[in-house]
Amino acid sequence: MNDEDRGERVRQSFLALMPEGILMFNKLREENPTTI
Repeated sequence: MNDEDRGERVRQSFLALMPEGILMFNKLREENPTTI
């Protein structure tokens, strides 16, 4: 498993465990599209 696959797995786990965080992240990204 390369680093990209590992990062994707971590990201998917994060998405599964942190829906509130994802909503907040999306809100921040909408407000500041160039910072992320």
